[in-house]
This record gives sequence, structure tokens and C-alpha cells, in this order.
Amino acid sequence: MKKNFLSICLVLAIVIFNGLTLSAQEAEVSTVISTKFNNMYSGVTEIIWEQDGMEYLATFIKDGFSLDATFLEDGTWQQTVTSLEIEDLPTAAKELLTKEYKVESYYYISRVETPAATQFSVNLETDTQYVTLMLNKEGKLVDKQVEDL
Repeated sequence: MKKNFLSICLVLAIVIFNGLTLSAQEAEVSTVISTKFNNMYSGVTEIIWEQDGMEYLATFIKDGFSLDATFLEDGTWQQTVTSLEIEDLPTAAKELLTKEYKVESYYYISRVETPAATQFSVNLETDTQYVTLMLNKEGKLVDKQVEDL
């Protein structure tokens, strides 16, 4: 059961947060997408582009963080997912985790930015559960999924 949960988390992180499917291919991008990307992330020089249907995913490093930004063919930005460490979370989020959960380990922590909102995703394990939390930019709980060990 533990292996199944970890496998599901890994697949979800790749598919949902990165906007990829198994058919994604390395891609060249149009000037429209490239211009939008450069306006949002100036100074980034090493970018890996992948295409999945009408979506383009840019994987890159900025300010020491690993980011994945998703754009549509017309240059519309969809989301950016930034891999984080626990210390990168808002103070309120760290306090919630310390107060509410007896965390044994963190599997994946990220900031998910969309045009509508910025949220934080935290996947963790306690002594009895696997927990996936979605927190708003202030660090308040928005959604929680729990699976017993």
C-alpha cells in the first residue's frame, strides 16, 4: 500500500503539476511563447522545452529553484510549479505542519502559481498516514487528502 501511494504521488506530481503526459516530446517553441517566457523569466538561459498537444512546458532553474512553466500555443501562461524545501513555505504553513502533524518525512513540496491563485502543495508522511495538503499563499489549509498506512 505504501509503494502504491508513493507511485501515485510521483505520477500525479509529474502529470498534474508539470502538465505532462507520457507522450510529451522535446519541442521548439514559437516566438510568441518564447517572448512571453522571456518577459516572465528574464535572464534564464538554460531551458528544456517539451510539448504535449497544445501545451508547452519549460523546465529551468531560476534563483536556485527548479521551475516548470506551462504555456499554450498562443503564449497564454497556464501555471508555474516551483520545487521547494520546507523552509521555503510561509511561516503560517510551517506552524500548521508543526502543530497539526507529527511529520516523519516530506516527499514533495511545491508552490503552484496560476493566473487565479498561488498555492502550496505538501506531500508528507506521519507515523500513521500519507497526507497531501494544499495551502493558500498565506499558508492556510485549502484542501487535504489522507491515506492511512
